[in-house]
Amino acid sequence: MKMLLIAIGFLAGVVFANNYPTKSAEIAHWVETNRFMVGLMR
Repeated sequence: MKMLLIAIGFLAGVVFANNYPTKSAEIAHWVETNRFMVGLMR
């Protein structure tokens, strides 16, 4: 289940990055600094 959510999130991130390159950079930075998201990635 967790892998499925990660896969969906990854695909959504790729699509979003293609449409909004500058915004995706901000979001990537925010995700890296967000402890909760980092916890989910591990």
